Amino acid sequence: MSGDDVIDIFNVFMSARLDAEGNFAIEPSRATINDYIDLRAEMDVLAAISACPAEDSPTNNHRSAPLGIKIFEVH
Repeated sequence: MSGDDVIDIFNVFMSARLDAEGNFAIEPSRATINDYIDLRAEMDVLAAISACPAEDSPTNNHRSAPLGIKIFEVH
């Protein structure tokens, strides 16, 4: 990687809790089936997308969930 590369994690629908002792816990998502987010890239972007398929995680109430994605090209 060069010094110009940026790696960042962006959790959109993940729900987490931080308690008074500083413990971090993942909770079931509050997202519903029709929730979505629009993102606009103003430069080339390499992105990875996951629906949090771990069966031992409360993120999706302990079950895999489908994920839809649409990519639009602006002219």
